[in-house]
Amino acid sequence: MVNKIKFIVFFCLFSVLCSGCWISHEIDTLGISIAAGIDLTESGYTIYHRVLNPKAITGNVETVGAPVFLFTQHGDNLFSAIQKIALESPRKIYNAHLRMIILGEDMARNGIKDAIDFYMRDYEFRTDFYFAVARNKTAREVLEILTPLEFIPGLNMYGSLKLSQDHTGLTKEVNIIDLAQIILADGHEPVLPGIDISPGTPDSDNISAMTTVNGGKRLFYNGLGFFCDDKLIGWLSGEETLGFNYILGNAKDCAEYVYYNETDQITFEF
Repeated sequence: MVNKIKFIVFFCLFSVLCSGCWISHEIDTLGISIAAGIDLTESGYTIYHRVLNPKAITGNVETVGAPVFLFTQHGDNLFSAIQKIALESPRKIYNAHLRMIILGEDMARNGIKDAIDFYMRDYEFRTDFYFAVARNKTAREVLEILTPLEFIPGLNMYGSLKLSQDHTGLTKEVNIIDLAQIILADGHEPVLPGIDISPGTPDSDNISAMTTVNGGKRLFYNGLGFFCDDKLIGWLSGEETLGFNYILGNAKDCAEYVYYNETDQITFEF
């Protein structure tokens, strides 16, 4: 009897130690998502995923096509919409490298608690990605724009957000942990950066637009959206956003100036 118990214990331990990566996937079976977006529809949600084009980002071969693909699906809820991407993608969407989630303005005004709850619970997502609201735009419009300096648009939005908070004080980086804690806290309301699109040629979502110096549309951050509970209710101006970040200590290397007479000013780094 004792030997039988020892055998069972040994077998259980052996099974655990030798299980290996039982849910692993080969890299060539994954579609790496760098940015995602959500728009509200009458029947639920439209979800977008910007997935890397492996042929375009490989350094030792000639670039083929755009650096990312945009997959779009609809669903009654976010999970079902994401699962439907398999209908058009031959690769499983891999979200561990997600950098940005763009919320359409209509979606943000309707409430974002369901989205926060989903991204908090899903084990595939890390917690180091940032949120932004498409100002007077849909998430799709933002995600369709290609960026000139950073080859992968999701990394462009991510890097620009981190840089602009420190050096301008006109934006604020907010990850999912910060957002969830502020929504649940008494006496605190969240803010999210607004992202906008500058005027440009109509074909700015085409790779050929990246061959011009200034003809294409550009993405840029534009103020902070302020919320009541989980609903967007308005926008802070640039001056209000700067004051907000000064009060909270988010602005680090911003340029300011004072007049020491009627015409001359002193510029300093604050």
